Amino acid sequence: MNKTYKAIVVRIDQFVEDAIDLVVEGFSLRCFVSYSPSKIAVGSTYDVEFEMLLPDKECVIATERENQQIEMLDGGFSCDIYGYLDGDTLRSFVDFSDQDIHYEYPHLNGRFVKVSADRIDVSFSVQYPIEAMFGLALALAALQESQDERYSSSSSNGNSPRPKGSVGEGNGYSGV
Repeated sequence: MNKTYKAIVVRIDQFVEDAIDLVVEGFSLRCFVSYSPSKIAVGSTYDVEFEMLLPDKECVIATERENQQIEMLDGGFSCDIYGYLDGDTLRSFVDFSDQDIHYEYPHLNGRFVKVSADRIDVSFSVQYPIEAMFGLALALAALQESQDERYSSSSSNGNSPRPKGSVGEGNGYSGV
């Protein structure tokens, strides 16, 4: 299972339907949208997962760079990803796991590497932007608060807020 990250949608390509520009962990990147359960809005923040699409040719080399970053190439989807190969996980600006790099390049395990990827696929894992979910949470909290107020006001005037059939309400069980 891939780790999820918070990503801000910066731009949706008007010509290439599945091309999207994101900012994640402070890095800008262009991705291919492989899955989205709902409409994506520019300026919104979403929970996303990433996966690299690697070419069939050699694409991983050791590097002296000891930083984690991404460099987009030629305005398209291709990119160079710099990071640390830690077993089955490439630790970069995000962690890429289950890419089988450690099987094909076991001699690079425990070293900093550069991976030349054809593209990065992004999957949106929630149906609503986080801002909308926050708004929904506030609305539910307000609803709960109003119900709590009704409960406390009806309890103070002697009316029972419990529905018929609950414990102690004429259902044959006195609660004793």
